Amino acid sequence: MSKIFNNEKEEKIILNTGEGQVSFKTDKFTGKLDGIIIDSPEKISIIIESELGYLILKRADLFGINYLSIRNHTTTPEERVLDYPDFDEFLLNESLIITVMGNKNKDVQLIFRFS
Repeated sequence: MSKIFNNEKEEKIILNTGEGQVSFKTDKFTGKLDGIIIDSPEKISIIIESELGYLILKRADLFGINYLSIRNHTTTPEERVLDYPDFDEFLLNESLIITVMGNKNKDVQLIFRFS
């Protein structure tokens, strides 16, 4: 079972692991993803990817409350001799696919914060 709570600057989703794994496709997110708060009473593994096919987050052994700043590594043009690494927010205009794996029948809360 999934619950979604909408707010202008954040989306809150509660997922239950059921038999040990749950996958959920969100509604379309539009905006700059600044961070994700993950609250789990027990260790979980989580994968968040865009419906377009690229990976946003893949973490194992998360438990408790975690604030993760989600950043996109930018690259410089080839003509620049020096690399200037920079990390920007993900600019989303698509749905996300969230997969949570862990112990059976545990609620995991996710809060997506947008700037």
